[in-house]
Amino acid sequence: MADGDSVCPISRFPKDIFEEIFLAAAEISLVQSIHNQGNPKVIPEVAISHVCSSWRDVSLNLPKLWSSIALYDGYDEMPWLIMKPLGTARVDQFRAYLERSKGCLLDMTLWLEISRATPLQSVEGQEETVGLELIRLWLDHLERWKSVRIKLSYTFTEVIHFLNRQKPTLQGREAPFLEVFEFVTNASTSGNISLTHLNIPVPASLQRSCSKLNRLSLPSSSFALALPLLVTNNLTGLRITRVDGHPILCIPCTTLLSLIQLPNLTALFAEGIMFSGEQVLQRPIATKSLRLLRWHRSDLVGSRLLSNLHATALEVLHLQDMMFEPSFSLKFRFLRLHTLHIKDCLSSRPGGPAIFNCIRVLGQASPNIRSITFMYHTRVYLHAFVQLLQDCLCSRGGAEGPLTKLDRLAIWVERDLLGPGKRLMPVDSEGSDLPWILKLTDLWETAGRSRSGLFLKMYRDICYEEWAEKVEGSLEHKVLYDQIKRSCRFGYHTDGDFSLACEAPNWIVDPVMDYWEGGNAGIS
Repeated sequence: MADGDSVCPISRFPKDIFEEIFLAAAEISLVQSIHNQGNPKVIPEVAISHVCSSWRDVSLNLPKLWSSIALYDGYDEMPWLIMKPLGTARVDQFRAYLERSKGCLLDMTLWLEISRATPLQSVEGQEETVGLELIRLWLDHLERWKSVRIKLSYTFTEVIHFLNRQKPTLQGREAPFLEVFEFVTNASTSGNISLTHLNIPVPASLQRSCSKLNRLSLPSSSFALALPLLVTNNLTGLRITRVDGHPILCIPCTTLLSLIQLPNLTALFAEGIMFSGEQVLQRPIATKSLRLLRWHRSDLVGSRLLSNLHATALEVLHLQDMMFEPSFSLKFRFLRLHTLHIKDCLSSRPGGPAIFNCIRVLGQASPNIRSITFMYHTRVYLHAFVQLLQDCLCSRGGAEGPLTKLDRLAIWVERDLLGPGKRLMPVDSEGSDLPWILKLTDLWETAGRSRSGLFLKMYRDICYEEWAEKVEGSLEHKVLYDQIKRSCRFGYHTDGDFSLACEAPNWIVDPVMDYWEGGNAGIS
């Protein structure tokens, strides 16, 4: 470009700049497509390749541009998403991507919903369906898999039968570069499932050769049965979740122990899974690498596992819907634990707030906790929580309690401040939380903690328009509210807010989802 020129033709840009711009545009579109679970109206890499001959030459000679693809099908009831049934054009697109990407490793997302276009079995007398052809193409490139997310709205049995029919073509195949694998069936399991169904060629290939597999997600109870076939010593992240509508799966506790004790497992997320043979959890369970544990299941297995867990590297603990016995205790300390997230945990006996004892025990065993998030969707006894906090921050005699490093406390409580007849409860009534909230804020400040580190959200019933007018119109309540608001980061929440709490980054960061979306969840 000559001196003094302020502009130049785009065609004179270096080739590597074009390549970086094209790759960035494709990546942004792919991320949005996966997040929205829908096909984009305009596919950047396709549009770019049709702008001019120069751009077409650059794009067609850039294999990495075609190495990522997300195809979605179905959802006619969701018109705001571009989710029309996949036609043969999508098969051609998929085939073109596979050819143009040449030797590049593949990042693929394939979401096939049940529709006329994508039955898993071809109809007699007709050619292969779109769904069948897409899956065949996907399996043909097993050796190039790097990141694979597959969702099929078929029953577990249908998928197993289909995969078993592929044995001749999959015999001896390997997936040596696979790092991330997520397999979901979003349909209820039909029939009784047993281990005899698991003679699956794909998982067998994964077990034999996936030396790089580090994140495995099985958000389908049925496919969690394949765990013994899928896990490898290189696995760093494992999610086992139950999809709504699926039967609850029962996994032997011996399998659970083998998973927790994998030498490189960093994050374990278990939700809605039942475990049998819990007597094996009565002895110490040692793991040197586990840093993030999320447990979501309303039985005593989780608390008994926690009681005997010897996790020297544990940093983040997320407990939801767990049950705790009043005698809950820990055999080992969690010296690296810095984040504790507790939601809707219960007592194994009616009327006993055993969860408070759990927090006290964890606090005493984890002196380096810096952040606690406490969420309750049912009635909680704030006076008990205040006493708990007092024990943890300031022990008897005025000395510092076990949580000397706690500097962030977030509390979500569902309590309607309106009493019978939707009238405001008197401040000094037995059911009023305001005095206890004030004591909580005073205790936090007395312990030398920053006001910006205390988050408090109270429930507000949005069904009653006069709610705000009643609360703000009461001088007695207004004085207390003003005092509380000056002492912490205060706000209200509704039922909708509560259900989306894990998506509200200003109030609560879900460490597990942060990990699966590519973050480090605050772990070192």
